[in-house]
Amino acid sequence: MKKRIGIILAAVAVTLCLAGAVFMLYGQDDTPESVLKPSDPYKDISLVISDIKESDVEEIEAKNFPGAPDFAVTVLYDEDEETFSCEMQNNPEDYYYSDTYMDLMVATLLDMEATSVAANGEVNAEDYGITEDSITYVIRMKDGSEKTLRLGKVTPLDSGYYVKMDESDVIYIIGKYEGSTLERDAYEMRSIVIYPTMESYMDLYRMRIEYADGSVVDSRQLSDDEIARGSSYALFKFTEPIVIEINDDMAKGNYYEPALNLSVDQIVADNKDNLAQYGLDTPDTILFTNVSGSETKLILGDLVEGNVNYRYGTMEDVNCIFTVRGPFDFMASDIYDLVDTTIWIHSIDDMKTIDITDGTTSYSLYIDSFTDTEEASNSRFYAEMDKKALDTLSVRRMYMELVSLPTVGSLEDAGLDAETIRKGKPAYKIDFVYDDDSEHYIYLYAINDMQLAADVDGNMLFYTSRSQVLKIMSYFEMLKNGEIIPEI
Repeated sequence: MKKRIGIILAAVAVTLCLAGAVFMLYGQDDTPESVLKPSDPYKDISLVISDIKESDVEEIEAKNFPGAPDFAVTVLYDEDEETFSCEMQNNPEDYYYSDTYMDLMVATLLDMEATSVAANGEVNAEDYGITEDSITYVIRMKDGSEKTLRLGKVTPLDSGYYVKMDESDVIYIIGKYEGSTLERDAYEMRSIVIYPTMESYMDLYRMRIEYADGSVVDSRQLSDDEIARGSSYALFKFTEPIVIEINDDMAKGNYYEPALNLSVDQIVADNKDNLAQYGLDTPDTILFTNVSGSETKLILGDLVEGNVNYRYGTMEDVNCIFTVRGPFDFMASDIYDLVDTTIWIHSIDDMKTIDITDGTTSYSLYIDSFTDTEEASNSRFYAEMDKKALDTLSVRRMYMELVSLPTVGSLEDAGLDAETIRKGKPAYKIDFVYDDDSEHYIYLYAINDMQLAADVDGNMLFYTSRSQVLKIMSYFEMLKNGEIIPEI
């Protein structure tokens, strides 16, 4: 009996399970629609606002864009590399647009997804800040079709922006980042290029720094003719505060390359109405450069919040104020701390005599350059001492010793007082007299048995060593006696 009851209960259970299954399959028609459908009436609308292939786009025009009411971006697509780039049209005058910003803006526009849908159908778009005056992007396709997106206002919780395509009734909400990218002021997207034509520091023709105290550092690149005439050991020539030619590698590393690597960090004012606020009314330094024939005047003011690597700046032909990223060490007024450990004197081709004395004995080297003879192309110059012809290679080697006195820095860095040293009797004096009778001199003062301090045209340096000068003196003796100076 119990067994039969168990069988019956089991059969009832199976029957109920089958009935439940049938209900699940066929009983949904009786379920209310409000339960079956989502409560958000826009949930089934795609959140993809635009999904456009970059290769299909020809041009994007931005209208009502802050700072640039009407400009366009031409999208250039490289089929082989599968990359795109942007060329700006109708730029605000005097500004170079940043490729990074342009690429970001276009990429955001062409591949845009919403975070949600704000409205669909017959709604008042003006309630969402979408009007004819809104920032508008017109995307023109290569097949002649167009798509237009208008940017609305920020959402109430400041978490996104409203946008709408003209071809759709849907008003979407996009993220704050995407919206701010599309809303970005044109001037915020500027990339002020200090040296737009520079490819390398070799493009530099001239660089001049003027300081607030009136001092000047001026230099230029040697011409091909100057290099051909014997200045092959130097590339740049300082013309102020003294005339020196400097070694290429050191000039690049210490002076020219840092100067040409200055860059604009960010724009802080769209006009020059308040130069005094940034120390630009009486600038600390003004940097004049000529790169590939393009003249640039960079005015530098105060440090940015005391940071030695950032200064406020502006340019003569740019109507804004920006911050400039350093380093600015190259602008030290003490040139000798910036150039090579050797000082290169004016080219020998421009010299008439080189005189050296130790206070007792004096030597003079007379230089007479060939101009129209075949021999000049081989010897480059002719020299005589005490009116006696000298060996050309020996004179060249002597000259190289004279202009290659090694230095280790300024006297101040060595803890030495220049005025105290000047009170002493010079151990040696070397005069360089040029064809125009101008003079360049070096006084050498004894510091100790091994080192000499040098006064170069009134600017004190710290020279080493005495043995180098004694070698030069012995070379003068060799020249006077007609001996050949060994190769350096």
